[in-house]
Amino acid sequence: MPHNPTDHLWNKVASALRVARATVENSVERTPEPPFGFQTRVIALAREARREKALALWRRWTLRTACFSVVVFGMALFQSLRSQTQDDLMQVPVLEFPQPPAP
Repeated sequence: MPHNPTDHLWNKVASALRVARATVENSVERTPEPPFGFQTRVIALAREARREKALALWRRWTLRTACFSVVVFGMALFQSLRSQTQDDLMQVPVLEFPQPPAP
């Protein structure tokens, strides 16, 4: 009966896998399993860090916007007070009413 070379290769691969599995199962240096809920805590910490970063960015931009608004308001107030003199503020407006039509 002729020997098939692909069967020979397959047997070598299967044998190597059996040896590797036995080596891993008997190995002393196995990594310990993470405690229950470890992945959940890691994901929660990552989300919290991302949330804190976004919140810090939001605070910084709102503070800048508030400062800019105060500056613009101050400039507008200064300009309006500068254009009016004290006499303009105390002057009574003159009201002119149109004459009624002739009958």
